[in-house]
Amino acid sequence: MINKDFLKQQQQYLSMGLFTLLMLFCMSGMAQIGVSPQLLVVNLDEQPRGHSFRLLNMSERDVSVEVSLANWEMDSNNQPQIIAPTIDSLDQWLIVNPLRFEVPAGQSQTVRLAFRPNQQLTAGEYRAMLYFTQILGPEAQQVGMFRSQFRIGAAIYAQVGQARQELSASPMRVLPMAADAASGGTQLAVDIDNRGNRHERMHGQWSLWRGDAYPGAKNTQLDASLNRPDAQLPEGMLAAGTLANTPVLPGTARTVLTSLQWPDELPAEVVLDINGQLGNLTLEQSISNIRPSAGAAAQPR
Repeated sequence: MINKDFLKQQQQYLSMGLFTLLMLFCMSGMAQIGVSPQLLVVNLDEQPRGHSFRLLNMSERDVSVEVSLANWEMDSNNQPQIIAPTIDSLDQWLIVNPLRFEVPAGQSQTVRLAFRPNQQLTAGEYRAMLYFTQILGPEAQQVGMFRSQFRIGAAIYAQVGQARQELSASPMRVLPMAADAASGGTQLAVDIDNRGNRHERMHGQWSLWRGDAYPGAKNTQLDASLNRPDAQLPEGMLAAGTLANTPVLPGTARTVLTSLQWPDELPAEVVLDINGQLGNLTLEQSISNIRPSAGAAAQPR
């Protein structure tokens, strides 16, 4: 039986995100540690070998690292949580090498994966979280010295057998930000029911238009350039952003929220335009009569 205190500690780490590019502050200045790729999705029927992660040490200090695995799921609030392993959970049959290593300053280390199930697996998706945890040396205990211990979690999804998509999504709606949120604003909500056998996530974009300048649903499309911090918005577009890509795991129904950030002062007439994809579903919708303090009427297109 897995220790409950261990589960609680792992949950605290995981709640910081499935992938983190950490900024570590120490005596010599600012250091960066990163992992590539941010997550790994593997079809074991087609790609059984040759998978790896790379830890990048973009700092001025050597770092010692330990690697571990955990089983996880998403809770009802769309937050990842560590759960106890099962006989066929991915963390039980995924082999990682090496498990401990040192990465010199400015260099990287490759960690290789081998998928070796010890029994016949049913079709579906298997998940694990691969943790990279810094091992602090005795010098970190010196009086007056401050160092942050990093811990990075990278998600791994392994598909066995044929992937099956069975999705439904409600019309999107605009809601006030939760009362206990760190900042005000509005959010875009969509109810997603995933009855398939693999996780799904939205990919797409929203844009807010002045009502008299909105070109119409048929004349808007995805434009990745609008996501850059220095993007020049088209005439009449007030703001733009990406749809939340929170994973909805198989066999679960979740409300996925996208934070909407736009100017405090809005014209009397505005239109929120949505262009996106959720698995085999096309998410296209326009929403008018938006006000930060209330929901909005939606006109699916």
